[in-house]
Formats: sequence, C-alpha cells, structure tokens
Amino acid sequence: MENPLTLSSCQELRELEINAFCPGTAELDLISSITSMNIQRIAFTMPCIPSRPVVSPSNWIQLDDSLCQLVDRLKSGLRLEVEFEALGKQVWWSGERGFKKFLPRFYEKSY
Repeated sequence: MENPLTLSSCQELRELEINAFCPGTAELDLISSITSMNIQRIAFTMPCIPSRPVVSPSNWIQLDDSLCQLVDRLKSGLRLEVEFEALGKQVWWSGERGFKKFLPRFYEKSY
C-alpha cells in the first residue's frame, strides 16, 4: 500500500502549500514524492516567523535536489515558483540573494 503522505498519485498537481517555515524531513519527503509535470508553485507558509529556525544544511541540499528534479520534469513552457512566507509576506531570503545562498542549483535553473 502506498504511503498516504505522498503526492505521487496527484498527476495534475499545480500548487502545494506547506504549513512550515523551513523544510524538515516530512516536508522534504512530501516534495520528493511529487510526480506531476504541471507543478508551478510550492509555498512554505507560517503565521509567524520563528526567532531562529534551525534547518540542517543537508535539508537545503535535499530540497535543492528535489526542486531541480521537478524543474527538469516540467512540461514545456511551465516555470516552478518557490515561496517562503511568514505573516503573509515573503521572508528576506526568498529573493535572488536568498535563493542563490540556500537553493543555488534551483536558482540557476529557474532564474
């Protein structure tokens, strides 16, 4: 039986909103299970900004790898947007400066 926390059967998935500020193991597993060639937006959202989010560097590497795999599978003409939001606003590192630092391979493929 397939793990109920995967998105592999959601072939037409276009957007995913994750209620987490930064990628943890569960979020990374969920993103790596995406098989849709139509995904265009993944947003990490939180109602507040944690004082000091603790994220392992290996989590950023794994997220970068997973996002690159999604970009490589996208249907022609589609673009994947990734957002990190807290309090309804994009956080400071989600722009060019942050993506280059935290998700360098995804940045190179997407921008």
